[in-house]
Amino acid sequence: MLQDYKSKSVHVQDSGLFVSLAEKLAESFGRVTYWSPWHRAFPRSSEVEIGEGVPGIERVACISEVIEETDLFIFPDIYSAPMQLYLEGIGKRVWGSRAGDELERFRTDAKKHFADLGILQGPYEVVRGVTALRKYLEKTKGKTLWVKINNTRGDMETLRILSYELQKNQIDDLEYRLGPRADYMDFIVEDDLTDSMDIAIDTFCIDGQYPKTALLGTEVKEQVYVGVRKEWNEIAAHLKAPYEKLSESLHKYSYRNFLSLETRLKEKQAFLCDPCCRFGSPPSELQMNMIANLPDIFWYGAEGELIEPEIPSKYGLEMLIYSDWSSDHPLRLEFPEELRGKLKFHFATEFEDATWIMPQKEGPRFGVIVEHGNNLDALIEQISDDVDQLKGTQIETYPESFPKALENIKTMASWGVKF
Repeated sequence: MLQDYKSKSVHVQDSGLFVSLAEKLAESFGRVTYWSPWHRAFPRSSEVEIGEGVPGIERVACISEVIEETDLFIFPDIYSAPMQLYLEGIGKRVWGSRAGDELERFRTDAKKHFADLGILQGPYEVVRGVTALRKYLEKTKGKTLWVKINNTRGDMETLRILSYELQKNQIDDLEYRLGPRADYMDFIVEDDLTDSMDIAIDTFCIDGQYPKTALLGTEVKEQVYVGVRKEWNEIAAHLKAPYEKLSESLHKYSYRNFLSLETRLKEKQAFLCDPCCRFGSPPSELQMNMIANLPDIFWYGAEGELIEPEIPSKYGLEMLIYSDWSSDHPLRLEFPEELRGKLKFHFATEFEDATWIMPQKEGPRFGVIVEHGNNLDALIEQISDDVDQLKGTQIETYPESFPKALENIKTMASWGVKF
């Protein structure tokens, strides 16, 4: 690394998904503070305790407690642009998306912007209100569709529509939960790109600039991720095109954060689906371990200087971990200490040296496990052995999905995209 950070302090603010980032930074920085906002009329202890007791980090009650004495602020997630801009305005080092998170949060406007830039996207329609959405889905029988919304991720995850009849109960539930907002909300309805595959250049951006080395990654959705270290000049031109066309916009935002433009690859075409203007999950947990000089990248990048990443390993794997129990109940976990650096948990806390996942009613996924090295087959075997040592209630993983990911990689190679 370019300097010793033991005399430096860093503060991480997020929504509970990236406690593991603060834990990782504790290996390099002298003081690491962490805060996940919890203020509301009736807060729950499960919200206040996120990050409490985790080795190497200090949970604070509010970011205002540490503004004066903190050297570097890191915002891995979205929704905090005003605070980032305030801190930058008073002369603080800030790593974050700033208002560049608009490109992810406000899909309808972003899609128009991407079209203006000449970025290839799949066919889509914007439908206003649940009543109109029902009519649209009924008249498009026989088509698989994807329904998304703007800004409020907690209202609805991306909904896959196989037919209106099959998903009607989910739409009924959504309408009930949205209440009076239901018929005023915009729904982005995207055509399914059949026979396409998930791919992204997983990198970071400093004021519109990208490093010369990145991960080229593919995901079996919600199960496993496989990434390979690639030089920028080795990556297919049609995969790089969205990044290059978006560069000037990111420069105007003073964007300084991880970035993954989630893309669907179909033979010789790459369609931008969702920009991930934050730490993605996956692959950011893997990037935390694969990038050897991460503190340098954050420290200098926060002030607009791009530091090239040092990525010794060729391959990286990430496997998602689930428990139906964890969404509504505290989940106690047991694992060998040697796996601590490979396991990256959401909503984690520690009580008397025991790791717990605090329930947030955000679904069953509570973490991931990562491996990296130079032998892909050995890594797949190793990560499967690793996760077998994680013990807890109703834990589920999908090691059987790695062969599917490798099969996809072979297909993409036949299309001219080589991992």
